Amino acid sequence: MNPALLRKVILGVSVGWAVIAAILALTFFMGWLPREIFDWVFIGGFILYAVVITFLSKALQEMSDDEVPPADDQVEKPSTDPK
Repeated sequence: MNPALLRKVILGVSVGWAVIAAILALTFFMGWLPREIFDWVFIGGFILYAVVITFLSKALQEMSDDEVPPADDQVEKPSTDPK
């Protein structure tokens, strides 16, 4: 998977969770949703969100590690000493 696409997926999941959390909070504070259901859905949803983001972030980190060029101190430079 492309790292740019994976970043968009992470952003989409984060925005999606924010929207769902806002809707849950609105329905709870308006009195349309009982407290117990709100607690279970909100806490369960956050745990699910955290697990998904953890796996996606780990995958993105592994992709980024593969694409990083070696640092200047790790690259062999030709010797300038005349022998």
